[in-house]
Amino acid sequence: MAQCVNEHPECSPNDRPQKWYPTRLLDVGIQSSHASIDALIRLHVPQQQGTSGHYATVSHRWGSKVPLRLTSKSASYLKAGVRVGDLPKTFADAVKVAWKFEIRYIWIDSLCIFQDSEEEWRSESAKMGLVYKNSWLNIAAIDSQDCDSGCFFERDKALVEPVKIKLGQSEQEYFCIDNDLWLGGIDRSPLAKRAWFVQERLLSPRQIHFGSLQLYWECRQHAACETLPGGIMPF
Repeated sequence: MAQCVNEHPECSPNDRPQKWYPTRLLDVGIQSSHASIDALIRLHVPQQQGTSGHYATVSHRWGSKVPLRLTSKSASYLKAGVRVGDLPKTFADAVKVAWKFEIRYIWIDSLCIFQDSEEEWRSESAKMGLVYKNSWLNIAAIDSQDCDSGCFFERDKALVEPVKIKLGQSEQEYFCIDNDLWLGGIDRSPLAKRAWFVQERLLSPRQIHFGSLQLYWECRQHAACETLPGGIMPF
């Protein structure tokens, strides 16, 4: 993240002010590393409330389950504050990622667009490109089948480590990796089957893909993962 912000002019200059905000955001606060699931997040309207700093977006699959949604009935509840522990796991994990990067606001479609208003949906869906284009970070839950699957998975980290080998009598060392690492991990993931993800991925300046086996980094100048933290080339 630091390398991208400070060294990648194509992604976003470090001193770029946040000039555009979505109609609504979720204020997750700036929490310490000891932040609790009892912390409250609140629906935030930038045009009505003082807003500064960046926001993150979330790419996820609704799946067969209907997640917590913003409706005319739930609006007052979300404005008053909802416990992080009461959110669907994917949303709660996204909040924890925002805390880690000290990003105060996040945008989640089901919680920032009134889902019981066709007029609202038409108006807000037309702004989707701007929402992701102006985000600071996109949090992509690529291996989550629904909103309760989460971003974080129990896994064996040894499985993503490249295998170091020597061929014959040569002293040259090689790393043996899965040739399908990127395509199999991201492009064939459950989230990639969701049509909206195409523009979310292409328009976001940078993103972290949370897979079941490892994390992937993607920005306009660099791609990397836990297996190859120095970068994946060719893309």
